[in-house]
Amino acid sequence: MSRRPLRRTMTSKQEGAMTMTRNVGTIDRVLRIALGLLLVGLAFTGTVGPWGYIGLVPLLTGLAGRCPAYSLFGFRTCGAGEAANMTGRS
Repeated sequence: MSRRPLRRTMTSKQEGAMTMTRNVGTIDRVLRIALGLLLVGLAFTGTVGPWGYIGLVPLLTGLAGRCPAYSLFGFRTCGAGEAANMTGRS
């Protein structure tokens, strides 16, 4: 008796749920990256305590262009064109 591997196919609804849409605009991203780098740099040099490493959160969300908190509350600081760029849609 031979076993065949299971293949799962996604519906278009599931594929849509898995795409990452950008919800952080350009200015917001620049500010997040700058603040994140500043906080991490200050923590690394010992100027502030270890809490400065919380700067990784705005740094990573700025680099990714997506903020989970924005998704949770339905915020979006980018235009439709910027959001489409991340998903590969035109």
